[in-house]
Amino acid sequence: MEKFRIIIPGGAGFVGRNLVRVLHSENYDMSEVTVLDNDKSNLAFAKRYGVQTQCVALAEKGEWYDELNDKEIVINPAAQIS
Repeated sequence: MEKFRIIIPGGAGFVGRNLVRVLHSENYDMSEVTVLDNDKSNLAFAKRYGVQTQCVALAEKGEWYDELNDKEIVINPAAQIS
């Protein structure tokens, strides 16, 4: 599988957690995946798969914007930002 740097805003929700699980099951290099979300307990689930995580409010511009600079793929399963 080709390796890309992936960022998943809202990636600790239902869709994002399952995406992380599938990437892991397909032996994707999970160190290349970053999950952004504001739910600490769901981020803990995602972190078990070896992804980088940040607890952020996606509705607010912040330092997390810098995470987008070096990523090749953005997958946005965020259903609602608050």
